[in-house]
Amino acid sequence: MRAAEQRVDRYLPPSLVAPFWHAKWDQPWAALLEALHLPRWLFPQMAGTPSEWANNPIVNDYVARWTGHGPPPYRAWLVPAVAWGVFLFALYGALLCLISDKVPHLG
Repeated sequence: MRAAEQRVDRYLPPSLVAPFWHAKWDQPWAALLEALHLPRWLFPQMAGTPSEWANNPIVNDYVARWTGHGPPPYRAWLVPAVAWGVFLFALYGALLCLISDKVPHLG
């Protein structure tokens, strides 16, 4: 696989809705998602409890492609995009600090 195909923006959004999509058919999985008490800011902003998110239009329309009226609900993705962006930026910075003494031109 080429490096351009390995970007985080290709894999992160599906991994934020896939657990709830699969919870539709797997009740133990839905119960586990509910019991974990995951912070809401990690995922697109949806109403209800995590067990109800399986039937949310954001989850359904992400997996099946947006067919609703008007533009896709990008606002629901704003908080998790910023949160994950800050995390990934900090992770990248930490990795640079770890390797800076090992690479002559960085340190």
